Order: sequence, then structure tokens, then C-alpha cells
Amino acid sequence: MSNQEYFQNVLLKYRSVIDELIAEQIRKQIESQLTQWGNGAIKEIKLSGSYAKKTNTSLSSDFDIFISFTSSTTQPIKEIYVLLETKLKSLYPDVRRQNVSLGLTINGKKVDIVPAKNHSGNTNDHWLYSTKKDSYFQTNIHKQINIIYLCNRPNEIKLTKIWSKLHKLDFPSIYIELMVIDALNGCAINNFEPNFQKVLEHIANNLETRRIVDPANTANVISDSLTQQEKKIIALKAKEGYDSKSWSGVIW
Repeated sequence: MSNQEYFQNVLLKYRSVIDELIAEQIRKQIESQLTQWGNGAIKEIKLSGSYAKKTNTSLSSDFDIFISFTSSTTQPIKEIYVLLETKLKSLYPDVRRQNVSLGLTINGKKVDIVPAKNHSGNTNDHWLYSTKKDSYFQTNIHKQINIIYLCNRPNEIKLTKIWSKLHKLDFPSIYIELMVIDALNGCAINNFEPNFQKVLEHIANNLETRRIVDPANTANVISDSLTQQEKKIIALKAKEGYDSKSWSGVIW
């Protein structure tokens, strides 16, 4: 088996097979359960995240549901997050806090629900709440999805996400996506072994020092989402993978 075939098999092993009709049914289910509760405060409920970017794998949530609350909503985003958590817990038994989302299982599917508060005016800019930092930040999920989707690096991003999950690394999805795009600027598409090797080398050599900003809001510094110690752990694991003589112990 060639190395190209090896990586193709890894991608096949962890492919996420989500029927679009099922995803839309679950989105509609959430919409029907929350619309009356929202009392006019919910502007939009849509599918988003890695599912929308086509960079999802079977090792993470099946898809994200983005809930946009209107700019006129009285409560700040942190309070919205807590109120939504309470409501979802009344409907589903396994709701758990994550950094900017609430994770749960619906009809056997792993779903991350992301509450956000819309800015005023005709804009897709939103405030999100980070439980990790107990603070809020601005981003534009729509712009993020378009930028990642149009970069044409879904397979290299998936491989890096698979590697991260297999080694139990705390490496946020958007951070991975932007690091992969940064690493592979000018490289051939889907040339799996050299590209993945280049990504690991880039992470090993640059993660601890490189400033990565949200392309939808340069004031939102994605690289600040990890501590220096967390970055060091990921960088060392990337170096270990880059230096390995066999891919079977790096990604399998």
C-alpha cells in the first residue's frame, strides 16, 4: 500500500456520513422546541460549523446548530448561553458545556449548539461567549464558513483533526483549519503525505509563537484560545509525528 493510499484509508475510516435530510430534521426539531421559548428573540437557527465547511469527521460532533439571537435581546450573550443551557437540559438529559457551544445527543447524533447574539444593523457579526475564558468575543460565522470552504483543503484539515483527536489534544477546530491553510499555502491539493508532513512541521515550529487571527474579525486572536503550555503539548506531539519513521503510530 502506498502512503497516499494509507491516508485515503484513514479519511475513509473516519468519514462523517450525515444525511442532509436528517441534519435538517434535527435543525427543525430544535427550531420548533425553541421558537416559542425564545419569545421573538431568536433571529435564525441554521446548520454550521465543520459540517457546513465540509471538514467534519466521525471523531467530533456530527454537526453544529448556530442560534442567532437578535441584537435587541435584553440579555447579554453570557446570560443567553446560561438560559439556553437550562432550556436544553429540560429537553435532553446529556447537555454539557463546551467552550462556545452546548453539546448534546439528538436522535443518536452528536450535536453542538452555538448561541450567539447578533450585532445591530444589517450584519452577520455576532457575539459568542467563551466558557473557557469567561468572556465574550466577536466573530462572523458566515464568513468563517465561506473562507474555510473555499480554501479547498478539506482533506488535509480532516487528517489534522483526526490526528488531534487520536492523540487527545485540546486543539480548537477553527485553530486547526487556519493553521492548515497557513501551512499549505502554494502546495498541491490532496498530496496527502507531503502535505500532512508539512502541516505537522508547521505546527511543531510555529504554534507556540505564531499569531493566528480570525479572518472574520482580526481583533479576535484565535491563537489566544490556548495557553502556552497547551500549545507546547501540541507542538511537541506534532514534532514527534513529524520525526516518526512510520505513519501507523502517528495517525491510524
